[in-house]
Amino acid sequence: MAYTKQRLYQDIERLRHKLSFTQQDYPLHLVEFCESHPSRVGVGKLAFTTPGLRGMAQVGGKKEDGTTEIDVILLNSNLSEPEQNFFCGHEMIHLYLHRGKLGKSFNCFDEIQPQQDGFIEWQANEGAAELLIPYRMLLPKIKEQSKNLTHWHKIFQLRIQLAEEFSVSQAVMELRLQSLRFEILQYLGGVPLEQIQILSQRQQAQQGICLPSLVDLEEQDFDHLLRLCAPTK
Repeated sequence: MAYTKQRLYQDIERLRHKLSFTQQDYPLHLVEFCESHPSRVGVGKLAFTTPGLRGMAQVGGKKEDGTTEIDVILLNSNLSEPEQNFFCGHEMIHLYLHRGKLGKSFNCFDEIQPQQDGFIEWQANEGAAELLIPYRMLLPKIKEQSKNLTHWHKIFQLRIQLAEEFSVSQAVMELRLQSLRFEILQYLGGVPLEQIQILSQRQQAQQGICLPSLVDLEEQDFDHLLRLCAPTK
């Protein structure tokens, strides 16, 4: 059975439960979380000199006495705090989903490298985004503001506001809005959260679904978006 975006989100929900994260814990500050739970995972920061290198993770090995060393995440100290927050999440997803699959270490870059597995990197990127910006929290926030989104610059302001609320960079929020375009339009159109269909961009393409995102919109496109969201009678 193919591994889908919906299954990934289910895996992230299990991780969220394992880490005891609730809605009251948001926005998540994952670096601070790791620093305050050193028995779970170690985290450090270093000014990387390798171009494009954002983060690294090392799976803890067995000690001579039979105990296991903790996992370690190392982040590029040249990044902003919101960027470090995301890449800490990226590495946490690797440690949670991919340990034993690609050896004991992971090196993550701003762009996928030829030697990397694109699917696993998608899992880590999309998984980190869902961990930090759960769609069940994001969609209601967008709907609350939907009546005010009458001009493209208000949509841009909303992106800035949401990035601050979830403690992520504007680039991460932009990618999140693009990834969730289908889910956002379902919710704005009246589909309840528990009935939202979760589809990856590939799955949407396979089904012939081609929709704009809030990132893509220009002023003249907003009325078109509202028509797409309108519930069918």
